Amino acid sequence: MALVVIRDTRREEWRRVAVLREPWFYCSKVSRDLYAVPSGYVTDFASIPGFAKLLFPPFGTWAEAAVIHDWLYDVGAKGQKAQADRIFKEAMTDMKVGGLRKTVMHWAVSLGGGGAYRAAERRKPQDWAEHFVDRQGRARPAPFPQPVEAVWKRDFDCSRLEDQEEIWALQEDYLTQFPNAAWGRAGG
Repeated sequence: MALVVIRDTRREEWRRVAVLREPWFYCSKVSRDLYAVPSGYVTDFASIPGFAKLLFPPFGTWAEAAVIHDWLYDVGAKGQKAQADRIFKEAMTDMKVGGLRKTVMHWAVSLGGGGAYRAAERRKPQDWAEHFVDRQGRARPAPFPQPVEAVWKRDFDCSRLEDQEEIWALQEDYLTQFPNAAWGRAGG
C-alpha cells in the first residue's frame, strides 16, 4: 500500500492521516467480494481514543484492516455496519493481528462505531468529497459520487491479490473504469 502521511488541517489538532497514492484492494475470503479504495482517499487508520493509544496505536499490524474499515464506514451502505465490522475482524485475521487485540478492537468498533456509521448513512452528496485530498493535503474533488455499496467486484478470486502483476492489472482496470480516481487527476 503506497501512502503519504500528512497533517490534516481540517481535523482536530492537525491530526496525522494517511493518503493513498494508488488504488488499494482488499478481498474478503469469506464473501469473495473485492473492495477497491481509490487513491487520494484519507484514512486515520484505527480511530483510537487518546487514552487507549498507548495500548493500541492507530498504526500497527491492523493498519490495512483499518483502511478497509474506514472505507466501508465512509461509504456508509445502508444497514451494513455489522458487515463492515465483520470485514474489519476478517481483515485483522488476514493481517495476523493477535487474538486478544483483534477481539478488543472489533468489540470497540462494534459498540462505539454506530455514530460514525449513521453519520455516513446520512451524509449529503457534497460532503463525500471531504474524504479525498491532493498531494498537498488540500481537499480535492471526489473521484466519483458516493457509492451505494463499497464492493467493486463480486465472486472474485482472492488469490489474484497474491501476485503483484495481478494487482497492477487490477489498478489499471480500476483506473480505466474510474479515471478520476488516479492520484494525479481530478485535482490530485
